Amino acid sequence: MSDRPETSPPDPTHPPSGGDRLAVVLGNATLLGIGYLFLGRSALAGWAVVGTCIAGVGLALTPGQPWWIVVVLGLWWMAMVVHASFLTRPVTGSPARPVLWQRIVATSVVVLLATTGLVLRTEAQRLVDDAGRSHAAGNCTTASATLYRLHPWHSVVARTTVLDGRAELEACGVLLDALAQGEPATAAVRLQTYLDHPSAAWEGAGPERAERLLAAGSLSAGFEQLHTTLSSAPDQSGAVRKVVETFLADLGDGKSPCEVLETDEWVHDRKDDPPELAEPIAAVADEVPERVLACAREQAKADQLTEASATYEQFLDRFGDHKKVRTARNEQYDVGTAIQRAEALAALTGNSYCEDPVPYRGAPAYAGSDPHKAWWFGIPESRTLPSGWEARDIDEAELVVCLHDAGRGSYQATCQYTAEDALLTARFHAWKFRITAYSLRTGKAMERYTTEIGDPCPEFYFFDAGDNTPTVTSGADDKSFWSMFDRFQ
Repeated sequence: MSDRPETSPPDPTHPPSGGDRLAVVLGNATLLGIGYLFLGRSALAGWAVVGTCIAGVGLALTPGQPWWIVVVLGLWWMAMVVHASFLTRPVTGSPARPVLWQRIVATSVVVLLATTGLVLRTEAQRLVDDAGRSHAAGNCTTASATLYRLHPWHSVVARTTVLDGRAELEACGVLLDALAQGEPATAAVRLQTYLDHPSAAWEGAGPERAERLLAAGSLSAGFEQLHTTLSSAPDQSGAVRKVVETFLADLGDGKSPCEVLETDEWVHDRKDDPPELAEPIAAVADEVPERVLACAREQAKADQLTEASATYEQFLDRFGDHKKVRTARNEQYDVGTAIQRAEALAALTGNSYCEDPVPYRGAPAYAGSDPHKAWWFGIPESRTLPSGWEARDIDEAELVVCLHDAGRGSYQATCQYTAEDALLTARFHAWKFRITAYSLRTGKAMERYTTEIGDPCPEFYFFDAGDNTPTVTSGADDKSFWSMFDRFQ
């Protein structure tokens, strides 16, 4: 017999690891290294937790869909499960005895993690759904506050849902920024950015943008937006109608008629608009003629005469059957008269009338007995106008008289003078004038003629030294001078 003590073979019911195989695998499947703890390998458990945390944080904080992290996390999970299975492999083919408490702990952790994931996933979906309803109603303040309740761990278990929420939060940020703009044109640009966002959900943004465009004076773009809204969101027809009604009501609220003149014309000349636009416009159509007429009067009062005349003409062209047509026509005539007066006065005071005569129908007619008051050009400063011939202002003048000194006229006589025993000879010619008399009322020439005056051979004549036979123009006294105008005075 051998002296060596007998040894029993290893117990095939206990794996060399000392842990329950199912419990260890389930424990590692939690990604928390619990299976390693069952095996007494705390270092491996610690590294398992570190690796899982790194992957989880990366998944939670990385924007977009980081598929590579998902793949890494999946490989990490597979490695831990396979490693746990390897560590707990039986040494023989005999089954190992289960360790009940390990199985209970592992199963509990698995159930807890699954429940936590389900709760987080359900909460994330609820938050995104609640925010979506608020967003669709145009309440992005509430929607944003709801979406801010999403945490990174929601992203781990409900990645797609959280990404949808983040996109919606971004869209809401654009919308809130647009609505906060005080400048209508800037707000309209930001609202278009919102409408172009893939996660835009508030159908009221279209009417809101149209309202801002109309406030900024972009009529064509505003009405185009209203058409687009009716096409893409028919249920916004009420909002579209309200935008048009508000816009039209604001036209006459606190603004001068001339400020909205072009807008009135543009809006009310539109054709083929849908009822949501056409009906509100038709409802206020009676206000437009009154505003056009009021604008013409406002312009006339401000001496914007040319503009006033054009506005009166617009009223007569567009509203020929209006009850105030006759009044408007009379007022336009008065404005036209004022325009003529201003033009004629400018020509008279600017000394250009004789070259470019213009009518002034408000001037008194050339009629009745003389004298006829006139506006005179070309009268020598040495001459004094007879009483009653000169108009004090444009509204007294019947005539405009243009006198042009044409110089030497026809030959009259040759006269001899004696100076210091010398005989001197002078040839005298008449004083020649061209005269045009215009009717100020019509701007047309009533008289146009050439005449000559002058008394030759005065008693004394002063010769220039060295010129003993000059040719000279005869002088004339006042009576002869004023006789040139006998045709119309």
